[in-house]
Amino acid sequence: MNTSAIITARYNSERLPGKVLLDIEGKPMLRHVYDSARASLSSAVIATTAMSQPIIDYCDREGMTYYIGDEEDILDRLYQSATQFEADMVVRLWGDSPLISPHDIDYAISQQNKTQVIYYTYKTPFGCISVMPYSFLKYCWHNVTNPDDRHWIHNHMSKFGETAGNDPIFTVDTQRDLDKVREIVRHQSDKPS
Repeated sequence: MNTSAIITARYNSERLPGKVLLDIEGKPMLRHVYDSARASLSSAVIATTAMSQPIIDYCDREGMTYYIGDEEDILDRLYQSATQFEADMVVRLWGDSPLISPHDIDYAISQQNKTQVIYYTYKTPFGCISVMPYSFLKYCWHNVTNPDDRHWIHNHMSKFGETAGNDPIFTVDTQRDLDKVREIVRHQSDKPS
């Protein structure tokens, strides 16, 4: 079975434009998410948009796999990415959750397998991880027509599954969030190994 991480990220975020490429202890936020995904899974794809040229350029320079899709239709970006890269199981990650760990990803996958729900979301303090079979993503892509539901697809999909954990407190939406996350990562890197 091909399980792929699909990381949704666009450059033109409203509150903190370009946030996924902002530096956190020597590497962009997006790279933190991608590295955690690759430490857990053999396949990771950045699902971005044509209006996100700096992300595309970064991915090209770094040899990171990406898919360019619709700016607002996140469901389409997820589905097309999964289709292009032949994913049987999709692990959706958010590009503004740089503290997600490989352990968090592995745990979310194990819980989805254990609970046998179609759509499983694990809310860590550091972000959300959603796990779903490609067949469910395809079903949603064909049947969800409301543009708001296609954009905020995790809200719509959650009706079909299970959510565990608490709302994340360390995602990055503002400069203040970024400062907090930088401090956390700085303290982690200061600890002796």
